[in-house]
Amino acid sequence: MYEPARRNAINSLLVGVVLLAYGFYWSPIYLVDDTGIHNTTITAFFWMLRLGGVVFILVAGLLYAGLRFALLLDALVTGACGLILGGCDLYWIAEDGPDIQEALYLIFGLLFLNAAFGSFRLYRRGGSAESPVGASAAAGGQAAVPSDEPPHPASVRPDSLPQDGSPPPDGYLAALSKEKGEPPDASHR
Repeated sequence: MYEPARRNAINSLLVGVVLLAYGFYWSPIYLVDDTGIHNTTITAFFWMLRLGGVVFILVAGLLYAGLRFALLLDALVTGACGLILGGCDLYWIAEDGPDIQEALYLIFGLLFLNAAFGSFRLYRRGGSAESPVGASAAAGGQAAVPSDEPPHPASVRPDSLPQDGSPPPDGYLAALSKEKGEPPDASHR
C-alpha cells in the first residue's frame, strides 16, 4: 500500500462529487450560437463535468486502496480536466470578454493542472508499488526516509541506548552520559 496515494483519495473524491453536482446542476442551455466551435466548447465542458466526476470517484477508490499507479491515473484525469476547463474558458473569454464566472473557471483550470503535476511528482517519487507501508516498521522499527531528505536528529538513536527499544537499566541520562561520539544536531549536513 502506498500511503501518498491514500492521502490523495479524499481530494479526488471531493472533486468528483463537486464536478458531478455541478454537471447535473448546469446543463448546456447555451447552445444557441451558430458557430460550431462555441457549441463544441460548451458540450466538451458539460461532458467534462459529468464524465470527469465519475472518473474522479473511480480514481479515488483506487487511491484509497493505496495503489501507486492510481496517482498516475489521477494526474492524467486531473490534467485532462484542467486542459478542457482552461481551453474552453480561454475560448469563451476571447469570444465574449472576461466575467467573474469565466475568471473562476480559468483559476480552477490552473488549479487542476497544478494538482496534476503534484500527483505526477508523487507517482515518480514513490518506491515500489509492492512494498507495504508497514514493511519499514517490521524491518527494525525505523521509518523509511526518502533518500533526498536527511534523517531528523530526533530519529537517530544513540549507540549507548539499548537497540531493542527497552529503557536503559541505569536510566536515560546515565546511558547518554556514557556516549562517546558527538550528539546529532539539527544542521542537516
